[in-house]
Amino acid sequence: MKSLVPQYLSRVSNTRSENTSSTYSGILEEVFGIVDVLTPETLDQLLSHWRSVGNSSNTIILKMSCLKSFLKFARRRIEIPDYDELVDVLSSVKKEKRIQSVMSKEELEVLLDAARGIRYKCIVAFGAYCGLRVSEVLSLKTADIYDDYCIVRDTKNHKDRKVLFVSQKHKDYLNLYMEKYSPTEMLFDVKQNSLQAYFKELCVAQGFPEYHFHTLRHFFVQSMLNAEVSLPVIASFTGHSSLSSLQSYVSITPKMIAKANIFDQ
Repeated sequence: MKSLVPQYLSRVSNTRSENTSSTYSGILEEVFGIVDVLTPETLDQLLSHWRSVGNSSNTIILKMSCLKSFLKFARRRIEIPDYDELVDVLSSVKKEKRIQSVMSKEELEVLLDAARGIRYKCIVAFGAYCGLRVSEVLSLKTADIYDDYCIVRDTKNHKDRKVLFVSQKHKDYLNLYMEKYSPTEMLFDVKQNSLQAYFKELCVAQGFPEYHFHTLRHFFVQSMLNAEVSLPVIASFTGHSSLSSLQSYVSITPKMIAKANIFDQ
């Protein structure tokens, strides 16, 4: 089975992203450095080892997903008597439910004040005040920027959408940015990895290590909900194709709970 790893990784490199290929290579190197063959017993050993060294269940699930893919590949080439039992073990770890950290208005103000220059202030504002994904912010074209709205293209669900500018502070940042840089084609000439790394550094420096760029999108949704904007209207800003996926962004607040007390009024 171990001898099939190079062949499997070659296939992964041709069908998956470079990041996935590198991750799977590291996982299989680790696995076969601990065990010689995959059996239900050795999988239990791996699970015990990963838990003992502090791997989260989400990290273990990623490793199990890699092994499941590898076993499926190997099964077409060699006999694996315990295949069904192996798959059962690989499916036994449940994903952790993450509690989203909700950024406050005051924390956002701190980040905007500390952001490096008008370019980054403007980028952060697009995330917080328009609810755009990082990829959507960086795909904005100058021709799609208007006085009171922008057109977002190349979206996750492949649908263009019109997003209104609902924050005067955002408009002010955008006007200052346009005056200073006069971009011609792309609105922001910034690489996504660089932006995400910078924003994470900014959050850590200001004492908010749990935040990342996508937290700005959660801030936008939660702020809209706190203002009693309906989910369909919020979805028109964020581009969610279903309300059920949008609801995963919702954090229940004391104000919402208080409003639920309607029967004694």
